[in-house]
Amino acid sequence: PGIESDLALTPIEVSSEAIAADETVLLATSISGGDVGYIYVTAARWDEESETFSIEDMDFVAADDTQELDGVFYPVWTDQDLEDFIFEWSPTVYALSDGETEAFALLEPTVYGASGADTEYAVRGIYTFAGGQERYAIMYYDGDLVYKRTIGFSGEGGTGAPRAITPRAGDTFTILEQWIEADEDGNEVINEYLGETLTFQGTPFEVIAYEGYPGDYSLSITATDLNGNEVTEYAVVTVTE
Repeated sequence: PGIESDLALTPIEVSSEAIAADETVLLATSISGGDVGYIYVTAARWDEESETFSIEDMDFVAADDTQELDGVFYPVWTDQDLEDFIFEWSPTVYALSDGETEAFALLEPTVYGASGADTEYAVRGIYTFAGGQERYAIMYYDGDLVYKRTIGFSGEGGTGAPRAITPRAGDTFTILEQWIEADEDGNEVINEYLGETLTFQGTPFEVIAYEGYPGDYSLSITATDLNGNEVTEYAVVTVTE
């Protein structure tokens, strides 16, 4: 998608190939091209049992400055930011808690904000009303991990008409996990699988951050431009027991 682009990343260099869960690693690359917009970092952990990658964490990389275009916020990158791009990654996973049960959840960055309150993350899942009716739904949290709203969809996979859902005690939410798999042609695709189920007790689910699990991680940096192009580079880092 997008218009012809000269957007490019150099291969990622890592400060260490293995770290403990309470340590960090520096990912360094050089980003070139015009109109660089959002930059994302994604951490996917190799699962030996299924021989696929589980997407554990995704986030925007925040710039020091922000600009607003037609009500949308974008990071402002200096030439120096992009030429010597360094991101400090710490193994982190997030869980949602209903007050009794905790379940792993991927918080997907969806809206880049000028502050934590403007930034939005999405948790995808299947919302089941106490009466049994199900909806594909997205639960939104801000950058400070405060609950914002839940939107349900009339179709499968987030299609169809969106409607706000007001969670009530007894309703449940089954988190959808995202796994990177190969399709029949050997191309990488992201498939969603049902994770754990939480039950509303009358208050929004709380987000809790934990150190990441040990294992081999594929860490990627994705740079996008304002014309809809994107490029990605990968590195592998092991998180030790």
